[in-house]
Amino acid sequence: MARRSVTITVPGDIDPLITPNAHRATHWSKKSTAKGQTKMTTTFAAQAIVGTGRDTPYFTGRVVVSVTRGMAKGRRSMDPDNLTAALKFYLDALREAKVFEDDKRKLMDLDKPVEVRDPDGVGFVRFRITEAA
Repeated sequence: MARRSVTITVPGDIDPLITPNAHRATHWSKKSTAKGQTKMTTTFAAQAIVGTGRDTPYFTGRVVVSVTRGMAKGRRSMDPDNLTAALKFYLDALREAKVFEDDKRKLMDLDKPVEVRDPDGVGFVRFRITEAA
């Protein structure tokens, strides 16, 4: 039997304010706004694929999540650990949108994120979520 999978593409590159290396002198409210905006954009992108108002998650078992970051024009690649940490807010939004049950290790395997240059120059974060075998 074929495993279900979905691809969710969030437009725009990762906001530098949600990364662990965000400048310490940046006011907390700017960082909070950036995190909220990231979650909202991710939720809208997810609901466009799996629907809104779900009572149960789209995936109820273990999932494998593959992430591709499309770098916007003028943006540099990120350290792997910072990229993974910045994905936290995206993964939380996908869980809240009921794409998968939980983002704990017991129910989710996160593949090493891949970075590519976005040919359109806008940037994106693409999630490929597949039922685990």
